[in-house]
Amino acid sequence: MTPASGTLRDWGQIASTFGCMFAQIFETNLADCYHAPEASLLLMLWEVARDGRAMPEIGDIPRARLVYLLDDLMILIPIGNGDFFYDHYGQRIAQYSGFNMQGKKVSDFHGEIRDFYRMLYSRVCKEQRPLGSLHRLGAYGEIPSWERLILPIGGKEVEQLLVMNKVRGFAAELTQLDVAARGRGVIILQVHADSRTEIVGANTLARKALGQRSDEMIGKTLAYYFPAAHDYDLAVLMTKPLPEETTPGESGPRHHIVFGNLLLSAYPHQGNLVIEFEPAENSRTTPFA
Repeated sequence: MTPASGTLRDWGQIASTFGCMFAQIFETNLADCYHAPEASLLLMLWEVARDGRAMPEIGDIPRARLVYLLDDLMILIPIGNGDFFYDHYGQRIAQYSGFNMQGKKVSDFHGEIRDFYRMLYSRVCKEQRPLGSLHRLGAYGEIPSWERLILPIGGKEVEQLLVMNKVRGFAAELTQLDVAARGRGVIILQVHADSRTEIVGANTLARKALGQRSDEMIGKTLAYYFPAAHDYDLAVLMTKPLPEETTPGESGPRHHIVFGNLLLSAYPHQGNLVIEFEPAENSRTTPFA
């Protein structure tokens, strides 16, 4: 997934700034917001059923076609005042989340997660088009992210929302970053509100190049391995616009940082900063200086 895909709106900005919650909203390139094949199937059923209209009507997608998806599906009904009733809450969602919202309302949640859901679902109703989202309540690598695809159903107004909701584990995230790195080492940095950074993950190439296990790297700073990073404010890269063009050999736009004779690439990802580097051939015995 290219880190610049989709559009980061209100809650993504707040989450990235204050670190209390990460959320990203996808308005286009919806396939970038989910990995789950169930979401692809639901979107295909929705597209076929709408048949050129803004959205399909209730009944255009037979319930029988949704049977395979029900464990990961939420069906919400707008009830006014920006609130929504959970007409169906998938069993797998309840299992992972630890609670079942069937028969309850979005307003039964509290705080920023309630406000995020209401804002997100209200936007789909107002704009009458699909949206995707990715959100996480907690530290990257410790708390899984939830990816969702929200599809409107109705006639002149939205009468129902179909929401595919799947957990995206840390291993799946790291695999995606590994593929995007194209043979480079990957280090994931958590950026705190006070601009401190600490390592929360690394791919196999990075661990091998630095001669470290995952548990040895977690919690350390980038400067521990790249001393020149000590005087560099990495936090500014979270808000600095990415270059418009992609450097040959890289999978998407990146910031580039030069530490001596070492070139690092960096880009924001899910409220964190991803660092890519080319491992030196003899890096186990001669660490980067």
